[in-house]
Amino acid sequence: MHYNIIDFDQTLFNTREALLGVYQEAFTKYGYELRIDDFRKYEGESIDGLLEHYNVLNEHRILIKSYKKSEYKRFFKYIIPNYSLLNLTNKIIVSNAHSKDILDILNYYKINDVLEVIGRDKITLLKPNPECYISTMMKYGLENSYTIYEDSDSGMAAAKKAIRFLKNNQRANIIHIYLKTNILKGGSGEKVRLQENIVDKVSCSNFGLVEMRKAGIKTPNIIFYNEEKIIMEYINGTTLYSKYNHEIHSKKLINLIENIKSIPQKKSYDFDTYIERVLYHKLQFEYEKELVDIFDRAIDLLRSNIEFFSSNKSYCHGDLTLNNIVVKSNDFYLIDPNNSKRMYSSWLLDVSKLMQSSRNYEFIFGLSYKNNKVQVGKIRELIFLRYHKIYGKLLLLELTHWLRMLKYKQKNNEHFKQCKNICIEIIKEMDLYDHNNRHEELKVD
Repeated sequence: MHYNIIDFDQTLFNTREALLGVYQEAFTKYGYELRIDDFRKYEGESIDGLLEHYNVLNEHRILIKSYKKSEYKRFFKYIIPNYSLLNLTNKIIVSNAHSKDILDILNYYKINDVLEVIGRDKITLLKPNPECYISTMMKYGLENSYTIYEDSDSGMAAAKKAIRFLKNNQRANIIHIYLKTNILKGGSGEKVRLQENIVDKVSCSNFGLVEMRKAGIKTPNIIFYNEEKIIMEYINGTTLYSKYNHEIHSKKLINLIENIKSIPQKKSYDFDTYIERVLYHKLQFEYEKELVDIFDRAIDLLRSNIEFFSSNKSYCHGDLTLNNIVVKSNDFYLIDPNNSKRMYSSWLLDVSKLMQSSRNYEFIFGLSYKNNKVQVGKIRELIFLRYHKIYGKLLLLELTHWLRMLKYKQKNNEHFKQCKNICIEIIKEMDLYDHNNRHEELKVD
């Protein structure tokens, strides 16, 4: 039989960010500043070496270890599983980490097919001593074959010594693991990481993707999710912004809006909560009269149309920009929803987000390197023809999207100015729409 003996930290699970976070908190609490470079030097080894490096007082060492033990679970959401190894059979975990920490993380990620966990509490001598690997292979039988997976220098040294000691070269081999993580763009400060072919996103709006997938809308395959994170496949396609061709994609886009809208909405806060969000953003610019005037006009219009917006509550994606629609083999895949049960939800927000995209939003703010202005601009005409009677209200919601962006742009820089100018441009479009509507009504009379 073949067994896979796997190290835990940075091998089976990428725990680097979680460990660094909890130890930085602990060090700071007791008057020490833990630097990332120093943390990396001692990675894979006992924490005692790092404590010694910082000359931490003995009483503080106990407190730091105790803090890590009690607070580590808060950081589990930042851990990234290595599914290429988790999918292996006959897994035995051998690690310098404590068995309880390992078991807690396995339970958090619902991993229940590990044969045995051998942590530091079950080992007399830690890596780079080979005891842990020698005893494991002897326990499971030297007649069997083994692959050892390791990431650190100390772990690799222990594995090599074990194989030499047992003279088991023909039945054991070592694979060096290097987990590379790329940071992807995340909205509202969310952490989104790409590791191999999976996307790990720390977010409380994960159920939106789950609900859309249940409804038959194409989304990435979901590997794991809970209330604070989601893990899914990486869709290797092109964003609809750079790919958009009006003749090919316009009908699919309208169908997508209607399909999302048809998903049953379990709960949505009242429209008052949306007005409160806009009011909060207004407070950031209380000394800039021109912006205050625009905010006031938007808020007055939102209040005067509260009955309309309240009657149009529905399920929605919540951030339906063209960058959150990925095209692969001419199919649309939705990513990065922002649908929360604690917010007002309406299909009108999705349509107005698409209107925001159609103003070249993705290119202006560096979310796409391709300027597809001519094609995406045609989306406005599509929406106008489809929703002509409520187009003024859609313009109003689009205005609020741009107004809420201002807070996240540094004042006096080019992006802030562009965002502000677009708000002024939308006000003019709203005035023109109202004027034309009144003119049409007079003609009818």
